[in-house]
This record gives sequence, structure tokens and C-alpha cells, in this order.
Amino acid sequence: MDALFGAISQHQHNPLATLAAQLTHRCGSDIIKQSQGGVYIGYGAAHKQAWQRKHHSGMATIAGNMITIAGFFTGIHSLNLSPKMVLRNYLEQGESYLDQLTGAFVLAISQRDKGILMRDGAGQRSLYYTLLASGLYFATEPKALHQLPDFDCQLDNKSLEQYLCFSFVPGKYTMLKDLYTLPPGYRLHWQRQSESLIIDTERFYFFENLEKQQQSEQHWKNDFSQTFADCVTERLPQDQPVGIFLSGGLDSSIVTAEVARQHQHPIHTYSLHFGKAYRHELEFAEMVAKRYNTVHHEVLFKPKKMLRRLREIIWQLDEPSGDPITASNYELAAHAKQDVNWIFNGEGGDPCFGGPKNYSMLLQHWYGGIERGPYFREHAYLQSFKRAYDEIDALFTPEFRQSFNLEEDLFHVVRPYFQCQQPQGFLDKLMAMKKHRGSNLYIYYFMLYPYFYDASFTNRI
Repeated sequence: MDALFGAISQHQHNPLATLAAQLTHRCGSDIIKQSQGGVYIGYGAAHKQAWQRKHHSGMATIAGNMITIAGFFTGIHSLNLSPKMVLRNYLEQGESYLDQLTGAFVLAISQRDKGILMRDGAGQRSLYYTLLASGLYFATEPKALHQLPDFDCQLDNKSLEQYLCFSFVPGKYTMLKDLYTLPPGYRLHWQRQSESLIIDTERFYFFENLEKQQQSEQHWKNDFSQTFADCVTERLPQDQPVGIFLSGGLDSSIVTAEVARQHQHPIHTYSLHFGKAYRHELEFAEMVAKRYNTVHHEVLFKPKKMLRRLREIIWQLDEPSGDPITASNYELAAHAKQDVNWIFNGEGGDPCFGGPKNYSMLLQHWYGGIERGPYFREHAYLQSFKRAYDEIDALFTPEFRQSFNLEEDLFHVVRPYFQCQQPQGFLDKLMAMKKHRGSNLYIYYFMLYPYFYDASFTNRI
């Protein structure tokens, strides 16, 4: 794992030591630094030999222009892509070149008095930022920004309301005031003008603009099989054992089958259970493991283990997670780290094909009653999460509740997706919401990074 962090300082103050001190678990103590005219950028990899298998991460400079990349690229054109090559292509072709990059990465480019921060289209890597009087600061994890002298850690009341209703904070916002996350598929532009620093964000990745084509069922089967195989190929280390989180369900079993077909080194599979008194799918996971001759591990999760790690889990997450499986997967990762440095899993498969959580919305769309108020879709969507939306008034005192605005904080977050011209289909609108609704969607996965150098995702989202 690695980290990117830095600042565009208004007062010529180098903050890299302060930021790096909170990221040593990701970047170690061997940090590469660049600075030029009040721009400070740092990069580090805690386990360079294991992490830099594709040599995409790192720093480069061309004629005073700087680039820093954390993560890796995928695709046939990225095999030998280095930071210097990315910077050269960008200087020659402009931002249209950056739009073509795919993979799990964040990057920073500086051109004297202007620059770019960028996050991959699926949001597999995170990037946080804050704009203070002393400048723009950014880092792979928000805990680095918490330590800045000018940063005031205060709860954002609106974000608390959204978290309780969605189980995440949508868009660029976080649970803290003045702390933001760059959404998946977005770029942040910064530019110095006189004594001020101007920033704006731009979305560059639009999956809903993909052209729909009328093709045969067999065509789509073949297309999916090839795309899926390519995704695994692009993420497989060629000379190491790998691990797979194998639940015994459809997604993780298919991932296991494809990894076993391609990989010639040992494969470890890991299945989690909570004891004989609770339902589990161990028998199905064992059947898959036997079929593909993996080294199979059944990991028993006990509450006392979670309690021992709870403070550590919260520290790694940075943001609250509404998914209770987080703690048990953390324990699973701790066990797997004893055997492998690379992990695959089937997480994210359901949303790629519509997602079962959209069923209630589709039924309401097709068969809903004729009495429909101005926010009937937004109301139904929030109810579909089955979180605290219906109880929000009972959770807070009347005084605290006055700081919320139901329409602005909740309804208007999802309304643009229902009213947009593209995509046209209702299911596609729900898919677009699922894709863009939570910038922190992948924080759940990144909590595994203390144990893995690369939490690989075989799904293209």
C-alpha cells in the first residue's frame, strides 16, 4: 500500500512532515518529496517491493511540471506506464489523455500556479481535501488532515442526518465540517490568482453515457466472460500466492474459478463463520475450494475478537460505516495476511447487475398507487434503505432537529437522478445513483489495507 499527500500553501510553509506522521502505516518512513513555489507533495510506499509490481506509483518531473501517482493502472496500454510517461502524455494531449486512464489510483499534477487532483472512475482509491486560510491540503486518508493546526474538527450536523438515513454521507461531504472527499470519477482544479487560491471540481467519468446496443444474449455472455477474465488478468501478481474471500455465494465462487483458471501459484481461500449455532454457507465454500484445489481456511469470528480490535477498526475506517460486516471482514483480513499479500473478493457484484436493493423501487415504479406527493420517489428511496429515515424526528431533541432541512439535506440529494435526461431508463437512474451516491463507498474495503498491499476488485463498476 502507498499514500499521496500534499498542499498548495499560501504561506510557504512545508506541511509534509505533519501529514506523513499520520500515514506511516501506509507509506513507511521512506518518503519521496517534491516542492516548488509553495506546492508540496509527498509519496511513500510501506512495502515497495510488493506494492510496485506494475511500477505505476511514484513521482516524476518534466521541465518544472510535477506528477505524483498512488495506485496502479489497468488495461492493455498500461503495462509499462510510468509517472513520467503519464506526465509527458498529459503535457502533449491535455486532460483528454487523463480521461482514458483506468485502474485504482489517485494522482496530483502541478504546473507552477495551477494543478489537478484526480480520482479513478470507480473510486477504488480515496482522496480527501480541505481548504483553509493557509492553503489547500490533501491526503489519501483524512486522519492526516485532522492534525493540521488550522483544521477544526467539528461535526457536520447535516452529514449526521444523511448518515443515519442512508448509512453513508453522499457526494463530496464527510462527517466533519470543511473536510471533503473527491468523488469517484472527479478532478479538482486549483489555480493561484493574485493572493487567493481558486478551486473547482469537474466530473470526467460518466458511465451512464455508455451506448446501449441491441445484441444477442450469446454476445453479452461472451462479452462479459472476456471482460471479467481481463479484469482478473490485470490484477493478478504473476509470481506470488493470492487469497480469495470465499463465502460460497455466486460472486466469490465465480471469482475463485477465474483466478484458479489463470493463476499458476498457490491460491488460499478464506470463509468466515460465527459458530455452529448460526447459519452459514461453509459447505458451499468448501465444495468450491475442493473443485479448484485451493488451500482453504475456515475462520471463526467471535465478538471478543472484535472488541479487542474495535479502536483499531475505527481508526482505520476514518469515517463511520453502516455495514456491520466491516468488523468481521477486518478479522478475516488479519487472518489472511499470514499467508498472502494479495486478495480477491466478490464484493460489488450485485450492483453491477441492477442490485437486489432496487427491487422495492422498481415495484413502486411499476405498481405504485396514484396518490403521489411532490417527493414520492425520494420518500420511497429513503425508506428502501430501512435505516433511520422514518424515525429521524424521534432521534434528536427539537433544538438539534432545527439544524436539519429534510428537503435540502435528503430529498434534493437524490432528486437530480430522478429528473435527469440521461440515463433514461428508471433502473439506469437507480444504477447511476448507486454509482455516485457515496464517495466513501470503498472506505469499507480500504480498511483492509493494513493487512494487504492490494485489495483487488475484479468487478468493473
